[in-house]
Amino acid sequence: MANKTKASAIVDEYMKKWSHLPSLTLAKKIYNENIGAFTNVEQARSIVRLKKGARGKYNRKHLIDKTNYTEKAIEKLSLEDIEEGIDDREADFIFAKSIERMLVISDIHIPYHNAPALKKALEYGKEKNIDSILINGDFIDFAPISYFTKDPYTKMNLSADLELTRKILQIIRNTFPDIPIYYKNGNHEDWLEKYLMNKAPELLDIEEFKLKTLLRFGELGIQEISSYAMMKFGKLNIVHGHELKSTLRSVNPARTLYLKTKKSTLVAHHHVTSEHTESDIDGQITTCWSIGCLSQLKPKYAGLDSKYNLGFAYVTKTKDGNFTVSNKRIINGAIM
Repeated sequence: MANKTKASAIVDEYMKKWSHLPSLTLAKKIYNENIGAFTNVEQARSIVRLKKGARGKYNRKHLIDKTNYTEKAIEKLSLEDIEEGIDDREADFIFAKSIERMLVISDIHIPYHNAPALKKALEYGKEKNIDSILINGDFIDFAPISYFTKDPYTKMNLSADLELTRKILQIIRNTFPDIPIYYKNGNHEDWLEKYLMNKAPELLDIEEFKLKTLLRFGELGIQEISSYAMMKFGKLNIVHGHELKSTLRSVNPARTLYLKTKKSTLVAHHHVTSEHTESDIDGQITTCWSIGCLSQLKPKYAGLDSKYNLGFAYVTKTKDGNFTVSNKRIINGAIM
């Protein structure tokens, strides 16, 4: 009985923080981090399901601690019993008012990056005396841990990819030692957390396995921006693109972006330079932009008919929040 009580107490502690995880995923995490407290994963899973009220009507009825499961008699419910829903939207990230000249680069996809194009973009930033850099997602590709089928003839080495990514981030910091550098997580960065959640949930809350630790943001003075946060640069909205659904493969990503947002917005993710402007009945003008990539233009997954192009953006802002966007392309080594 003592062991059962201890096991139950352990599950209680984990459920305070991890109750949102699937029962089996949570059970694996609990079992692996408390060797000896449980006979096997199934025992931990059984306790988790019990506490979630997922082991039948009889067990739900006799559940003492109903923190993770509550059941009220339907006839006693009233409008006052409607509880607040969960708002899981991430808070907007607002750049400091003092920032006025920002270089926006994205979709570098290390180790599939285009080194000359990346160098050109950073040199342009130096020429413009930028006061900030935004790495707008997919800086590292994370192909070795993606859910796509791996090419057995392509050498993949996650350790080498991480080392190269750290090296390039160090070069960027050395080139711009005194300005803020922001790193927005894109869909490829998200693959790290998804991989851990599916393959090793017990590592999810360990600091050493977080992206900011692996890429040494602390040492480099890089500020991380969470995956689904909308960024605000004055009156300009900026997203990576994975936050908005059903825009991939658009003929004109900027027009699709306008139809989805109806606000002036800058997006990456599509690897295509495009622009779309419309005015409303009052003459209010709204423009959306998509920027090019700094990676390979004909990766295998995109096919030889890929429409990708090299590019980046330079955005400026005045104190009142008004902005300009210079959407640059790189063609034959020249910035257009």
